Amino acid sequence: MRGIVLLVLVGFFFFSAQLEAQERIVTVASQLKELREIDKLPNYKSGTRILQVSSHDTTGGNDDGFSGKYSFIRRNPDSSLVIFEEKGKGVINRIWTPTPTEDTLDFYFGKSKEPSFSVKFSDLFSGKVYPFISPLAGNEIGGYYNYFPIPFKDGCKIVFRGKHLQFYQIQHRSLPRNYNVTNFSEELSIEDREELQKLILKWEHIGVFDKVKVIETDTLVQPGETITLGEIAEGGRIVGLEIENAAVFEGLRKLVDIKITWNGENKLKQSMPRWQIFLDMPLVKSQCKVYC
Repeated sequence: MRGIVLLVLVGFFFFSAQLEAQERIVTVASQLKELREIDKLPNYKSGTRILQVSSHDTTGGNDDGFSGKYSFIRRNPDSSLVIFEEKGKGVINRIWTPTPTEDTLDFYFGKSKEPSFSVKFSDLFSGKVYPFISPLAGNEIGGYYNYFPIPFKDGCKIVFRGKHLQFYQIQHRSLPRNYNVTNFSEELSIEDREELQKLILKWEHIGVFDKVKVIETDTLVQPGETITLGEIAEGGRIVGLEIENAAVFEGLRKLVDIKITWNGENKLKQSMPRWQIFLDMPLVKSQCKVYC
């Protein structure tokens, strides 16, 4: 029995060593492959950290990008803004903003005094400028996004060449020293291009809803009453939930629970923001639309 356990442990550590060796090679192609093989995205990556630089109000207030006061790390003498600066090895996984501009972003890798590459801020999200193309880049409800991976092996700095920037987020993964990282280049390698094409083919139908049904309910809700907003008898996906008019839910005492069950079960499966109606509340009139 001891011999069998030892054999299993040796096999486990051998497999883990192989997996770790694969993870140490980081290129545009390897990162695109990870996005394509979404079943492996939750895998733990030893020694790495997910970090974010953003326009959040560092004082704890609510000026998260509105005035632009907290939308940069520092201002250069020429009034350009340093909006991202990290040492060591890493990968920029996501860039987001609801307020893109026509100003240029300069990316500096390592200790280079000249930009390693430059791109118009808005072109990161248009989905038309290679390699930042759809479906990795685009615009949906909530803002403009870019998920094209940008690896860097010896630090990265991003300089915004405009004088005023509002909302933004840049998420990245820091990597340990033993990772072998290849800097991003606009001139993608053959392997990079092949992986990008594979990902596009796999993602081409994501977000396309040709047969969207709308379930609409317009009703009065009594205090303490439970009503059914929608009932779906077939398989599918809920892609939107719209409740109007928002004003009828304002106030601390106008709280309602939205409860969801599925597969014919009576047991509560999901409870969305807790809006529970108090018994002494007046009638609430609302219209609800479920897109599926």
